[in-house]
Amino acid sequence: MSRFVRAIAKKTMRPLSRTIVTAPSARRSWIPGQSHSNAVPRKESSLRSGSELNIATAASHLSAVDQEAGVVPAVSHKSGVKREFEQWVAFSEKEFDERAIFVKDLGVVDRQLQRWRRTLPDVTPFYAVKCSPDQVLIASLAMQGTNFDCASRKEIELVLSTGAQPERIVFANPVKSVGDLRFASRAGIRMMTFDNEEELDKIAAHCPKAKLLLRLLPDDTGSRLPFGTKFGASFELTPRLMGRCTELGLQLIGVSFHVGSGCYDATKFTDAIKLCRDAFDTAASIGLPPLTMVDIGGGFPGSTSETTTRAIASTVTGVETPDEASFEELAHEVRNAFDRFFPSSDFPDLRRIAEPGRYFGHAFGTLFLRVQGRRLVESNSDDSVEGKGTDECKRFLYYMNDGVYGSFNCKLYDAYHPLPVSVEDYFNNCSNELDELVTDAPPSEGTFFGPTCDSLDKLVENHPIRELQVGEYVAFDDMGAYTNAAATEFNGCRLAVTRYIRSLGPVPTANHSKHN
Repeated sequence: MSRFVRAIAKKTMRPLSRTIVTAPSARRSWIPGQSHSNAVPRKESSLRSGSELNIATAASHLSAVDQEAGVVPAVSHKSGVKREFEQWVAFSEKEFDERAIFVKDLGVVDRQLQRWRRTLPDVTPFYAVKCSPDQVLIASLAMQGTNFDCASRKEIELVLSTGAQPERIVFANPVKSVGDLRFASRAGIRMMTFDNEEELDKIAAHCPKAKLLLRLLPDDTGSRLPFGTKFGASFELTPRLMGRCTELGLQLIGVSFHVGSGCYDATKFTDAIKLCRDAFDTAASIGLPPLTMVDIGGGFPGSTSETTTRAIASTVTGVETPDEASFEELAHEVRNAFDRFFPSSDFPDLRRIAEPGRYFGHAFGTLFLRVQGRRLVESNSDDSVEGKGTDECKRFLYYMNDGVYGSFNCKLYDAYHPLPVSVEDYFNNCSNELDELVTDAPPSEGTFFGPTCDSLDKLVENHPIRELQVGEYVAFDDMGAYTNAAATEFNGCRLAVTRYIRSLGPVPTANHSKHN
């Protein structure tokens, strides 16, 4: 059991129950800044869902999390980020520690949770852990009554380590390993998804008490990253899959879908919720007990006005995509669709849930990179980068202390292409609009590379930015989702260090970013 969990349990006066047995190597102490732990402690908790949450109790629990994890309070997001950044720079110079630094703001996540509960009060969020399996973030959300979407044993272990009860987890991987199913059964995880008959056979053999959600295949063409090529049962298969549940003695409680990541067509949620109603009618027509749950998946944007300094519209292929719909636009579509297809008079006991990941994680992290080296691209040189320097605009190659094998794997796996700004522009920019950043420096452009010896380790090419010197830093905002979750130390390059703050501030509003 981790020191982190023991300390929080002691501070919140919650008794600890037995620990689920894991391999000895998995039992290790938690270190501030570490993204997750393999320990699987469980403790009783009075926190169940947001609707049942006592605010005073939640505040005392968050205080315990902050004290144990070294979370520093801040008046505002930018002021807190600036303080932690400046302290790290001073430490870095003194100790010759030149790692990149993440400043992660739990206050931004708190306000996103408030925003969700205000805008979609009837839809319970199950945070998608894969987005950012950060133990401090998970503990903070858990203490505020958030539920969780897990896709593997390790993610389940992480959530249980915060004291969250098994019924607050949906095992939302439609195809699970036998070992993970056995573990889920022992851990008391019951709610899970499926989309094929072979998966039902595995569940019946290894987790027969499961409460199942049939994952449907919606039209996900209105998203930046569709998932339909991998998961989801076509509607024509629903009668057979539902019937197979009955044959195996399994309990089907509802249906789920995912319209894809980065949804820019809000009407896709309406179409998918109608598909769910059709599935409910199918279940009734073949004599199944009434279904009681609809899981609307993810696809919700995470940009906020207090963190986002630019709009980005780039995909893996470099082709611009339409503006993503704002969270409020998607929420409006979801509410209307439920009112239309699942009126409360006909479905008084319907439970609505969702699996937002990027919505909570996107604005959570701000990343600062140090210039480790640079090279001027001469106008007559043969450097293999598009464009050469001119008398009017200098071009530089900058070599940074983090790259695509680290925090910027989002470029490869998540179609997210973040852009740097100079530190002074980041902290002095109150309007959060890139075209209003003003500098007296002569025009220049930079191509930014990561620290490895791989030429593919490129962050951005020919980006307008003032000339930077070795030892200076640049800022990348909105780096909390699908970044260091998959980071490696390839080529021996060290991962970014993490510092946590919890800022106070207004409830964030939608930012019409093209990439959320």
